[in-house]
Amino acid sequence: MRAFFDPQLRNKMKDATQYSLEVSRVNILDDSLQKIVNVKLVEGRDQLKLPLTVRFVNEPAIDVGGVTKEYF
Repeated sequence: MRAFFDPQLRNKMKDATQYSLEVSRVNILDDSLQKIVNVKLVEGRDQLKLPLTVRFVNEPAIDVGGVTKEYF
């Protein structure tokens, strides 16, 4: 949410190349639906049309495809 109010973060989102989704394993469906439904357009760009990267809460990992595969 900070990105919508902070101009510096908004500029970073304008040049974003991927959509990052952070969810917990315990509530994976609820977290996913809440975050996807609440995505807003940023300067006319739909963030959901960007490639998806997934991160699980409290799990340090670099998503080079494995975490996204596990998510799905």
